[in-house]
Amino acid sequence: MEELCSNFGHSSTSSTGSNSSISAKTALSECSAAWINYLSALNSLCTSGSKLAHSIAVLEQWSLNEKPLFNNYTTSYLTNSWNDLARATTVATGTVKTHMLAILQDFVTIPSVDQSASMNTELEQKRLREHNELIVLENAQSVINIQHQFCAASYDAFSSLTCCFVCQSPVGFPHEQDCSVLKQRWKLPFAIK
Repeated sequence: MEELCSNFGHSSTSSTGSNSSISAKTALSECSAAWINYLSALNSLCTSGSKLAHSIAVLEQWSLNEKPLFNNYTTSYLTNSWNDLARATTVATGTVKTHMLAILQDFVTIPSVDQSASMNTELEQKRLREHNELIVLENAQSVINIQHQFCAASYDAFSSLTCCFVCQSPVGFPHEQDCSVLKQRWKLPFAIK
């Protein structure tokens, strides 16, 4: 663990960033594919959450009496939250995908420098490396930003749902004594007491 912490921010490749096992073009292709997969996974998570919420809502209809136990349909809040998060995620991932793929196209693959290269070529190589480094840094910052935005949007969408719908007690805390959820739980013959 100590070694992991002391190496934070450093890769196993050399300080020049060279890795002889893959070419720069292959690395660019893999990075583009990884972006597409990552953004697709965020969208898939939202789609799966929306489908699950909808399935629970359908199941809720089978559990209702003539008069619902509670004054509100809890699953409608869950479904709406997932749908809102899915819409926002679709817009954000589409924007990020377009931007990041365009940025990766600006990455310049640098041919190896021979020993007889002039000073001009060396300066140009240095400028291109700096240009590429900025692209790499923007990629890293972008994935951090979109992950943060997704987490914040998830929190915003679901934080109001983390309390009991009746007595507003936070999840994991006891219900208020007059909470109908608690009373109903004790009436069920199979309830764990």
